[in-house]
Amino acid sequence: MALKAAIASMRSGTFLEFNQKSLWTRVADPRGAAPDFFPANPTEDGANCVGHTMIDYGGKWCWDPVAKQGMWAGNGANPAGKSVRIYSHLYNTHSIYDEATNTWTAYRGVKGTNEGSDPDCIVHVLHNNALDAAGRRFFKKKFRTDQIMVYNLETRQWIDTIPGPGAFEASYGRDGAMEVIPTRGTKAALWVLSTSKATDHSRLVEYDLATGGPWRILADSPSLGTQPNGASCMSFNPRAFGGTGGVLCGNSTGAYAVRTDTLDITPAGTPPQRMVAPNGAHLSADPSGPGWYYIASDGYLYYNNGASWSRVRQMPSDLAVAGHTHPIVVCPLHKDTTGEYGVLWIVAGQMPSHSATNGVCGWLYKP
Repeated sequence: MALKAAIASMRSGTFLEFNQKSLWTRVADPRGAAPDFFPANPTEDGANCVGHTMIDYGGKWCWDPVAKQGMWAGNGANPAGKSVRIYSHLYNTHSIYDEATNTWTAYRGVKGTNEGSDPDCIVHVLHNNALDAAGRRFFKKKFRTDQIMVYNLETRQWIDTIPGPGAFEASYGRDGAMEVIPTRGTKAALWVLSTSKATDHSRLVEYDLATGGPWRILADSPSLGTQPNGASCMSFNPRAFGGTGGVLCGNSTGAYAVRTDTLDITPAGTPPQRMVAPNGAHLSADPSGPGWYYIASDGYLYYNNGASWSRVRQMPSDLAVAGHTHPIVVCPLHKDTTGEYGVLWIVAGQMPSHSATNGVCGWLYKP
């Protein structure tokens, strides 16, 4: 079933399984080696770089409303120090869904054109994939280095990386959430929710995409809470705060709503759990309303209106366990001017009932 047909068949408040079997939880070795085997010394051409997870320490993925494509970038958790092995970037995976063909394609070994022959790998998916639809760019913040990878949505190529906010953030804050705010900057801005080097406070920083920075601090105070774990989450909703737009931020100690016009920060109620990876960073804007949805590891879907939380309904059993072993990524397909879309799309990998023999598990939710 095609995506639009699947959405049209749904009633409000329901889930629908939308299992794209062309997307696998692992990208196999071209030589056909066992997909769970990680080599000690992968070669640059990929001949010894075997299958690896495409969803790990999941968080969010992104939808391009212009090209009608969805995507995320990341790779496995890199056990046994693979992140520092030679050619570890070969584990980088860029997963793309194309609505026109209703298929997924996964690309391995992606890197920026200015990164040299052996850059560090991306590592986790987390909550730091972001997409600028108007500016035709997709961004992925790297886990261990102060670099943000950039993908040109028109040419469909990875281009030069841009510097991250390393001058401001602690080393363990590099896995902080990232989002594109289209109403900020000259044309649009990147926001990163990381951790201050000087304190345990969360720090919100901004990068003007049109001018090429520099990074500047927007908020650096107890108003964003403490963040001993940097794997935070953040989601922009253009309909929040009466249509002026806002983000919901989640970290180790709470949830906070931020207006993107005035930068006013208010506590958003006590969340159902710590909103950090691997099992607590599944936050998404409401695709047709002003609030946010959150997938908790207790098996329930929650809603936040910018001030308080409410339990919406139980998740399908395939999505009831969200974590490192059974990771998921979530994306809002915002309702467009014609009234189409308006759903959450949740993709899960490595589920017991959806093994590598039948791809990953996908579900749509219509508010």
